[in-house]
Amino acid sequence: MTLVPPRKLRVLVNSASGIGTVLVNVIFVFWLYQYLLARVPAEEFAIYPLISMLLLLVPFIISSYASALSRSVITAYSEGRPDEVMRLHSSLVFALMGFIAVLLLVGSIGAMHIDWFLSIDPEMLGKAKIMALLVLIELSLTVFVVPFTIAYEVRQIFFLRDAINVGLNLLKICLTFAFLFGVSTSVVWVPLASCLTAGAAAVINIIVAQRILPEFRPALHRFSLAAVRDMLSFGFWTTLGGVALFIHQGAAIFLLNLFGTPQQVNGFFIGTIFERRMTSIMGMALAPIQPVMVAMAAQGNLPQLGKTYARGGRYALWLSMAIGTPGIVYAQEFITLYLGPDHAATGQVMQIMFLTFPFAYASGLLSRVVIALGELRSFFLHAVLSGLAIAAGVFLVLTLTDYGLLGVALAVLAVHIIWQLGVFWPMGLKLTGLRWSEFLRDTVVKGLLPSLGGLCIWLPLKYAGLADGWAGFLSCGFLGGLAYCATVALFCLTREERSQLSARVRARRAT
Repeated sequence: MTLVPPRKLRVLVNSASGIGTVLVNVIFVFWLYQYLLARVPAEEFAIYPLISMLLLLVPFIISSYASALSRSVITAYSEGRPDEVMRLHSSLVFALMGFIAVLLLVGSIGAMHIDWFLSIDPEMLGKAKIMALLVLIELSLTVFVVPFTIAYEVRQIFFLRDAINVGLNLLKICLTFAFLFGVSTSVVWVPLASCLTAGAAAVINIIVAQRILPEFRPALHRFSLAAVRDMLSFGFWTTLGGVALFIHQGAAIFLLNLFGTPQQVNGFFIGTIFERRMTSIMGMALAPIQPVMVAMAAQGNLPQLGKTYARGGRYALWLSMAIGTPGIVYAQEFITLYLGPDHAATGQVMQIMFLTFPFAYASGLLSRVVIALGELRSFFLHAVLSGLAIAAGVFLVLTLTDYGLLGVALAVLAVHIIWQLGVFWPMGLKLTGLRWSEFLRDTVVKGLLPSLGGLCIWLPLKYAGLADGWAGFLSCGFLGGLAYCATVALFCLTREERSQLSARVRARRAT
């Protein structure tokens, strides 16, 4: 019993399938938000960002056990110890059953008194309670099924997981359409469709996981409290990562709910949509590399780990800035076309959030490195501290100034820059043994050079006024994208990458 060899092509296919999964959802979400914002009151739509932020508790809860279970199961499976795999998996599944029972009880009480925590329009309170209960059920189902989805990671068949997720996304889209067009136009249908889809996802993933990895059949007699304790002790620091994500993405929304207006809540929620979706895309794209990095760390292959870290940061910059660079240039045009001319502040938020990409994604593999090396404490402590700094900055902007959404976005950007340059970039170099010169040359410069190529097209087209309609906007994006890709191909690929690409092209032509 051995792990599937982590070949580069397999990692690439798995990453591409993950990105495709998220893109299907992104397209739907853009249409959905535009449709609802044009048809429901701002006070009603503002409930959705607040309630949906509760789903950020999912990574907070999952991070307490998922990394530890994944690491332990991969090790036991690769060493040919099926009994240990069953012990670890069964222990966590039954522990989660107890946790979810408590979560549903406490969460239901909180949902019924949601106005104690959030500022909700009295006329919308009933809908808010229903939506909170639906999100609670979705959260519980998602948390419970995660131990089973680790089977895809163990067997290195992420494309199967992503194919299932595409089907589930299509199911959610169909359900949402059915409710919106068959019943009524209301925000309530969005979490209901998501909740029903989460139920289907739980059933499908449990069945498939047990087919591809028979050791993932829970048995009560294999429950071990010691195994649960060991996984949770390892997962304590990764739990802080979940806390950090919750604060990073949720703090501004909740503070705007308390100190701002529903329109500001909606504006910030829409303005940060690309940032949230890029986080999902990167999570999917980089997930297949985690077992590879764990193997490198276990073998003590630090030089290769450093090369992988630098290359991964470069790829993350290419991917994120392919969206981020035109986003900085055309955010105002996009928001005007998407929502209308009265949402300039939302466009400013979007532009500023795109400016975080170069700093955040140059160190895009840092969280994977610290998990692979087991060096969790410093990284996740600083992740939480940066989140708290964002919350403090947003609070000060909203209570002491009149800068509104612009000030909130600038506070978020400032914290990103300070923590990335002062903490996370140096941390990544220390852990991987990379020198600053190597990182700046191989990751930052080569990662951002395509943006310059794209800007040579995007900026002239913008100031020529050619992006004022959807056709012109898309054409500008496409033409600049060609320049972006050409810059990658001509100036940014390493000799090894060129050789591999040429070999694959020749092989494809031969077939």
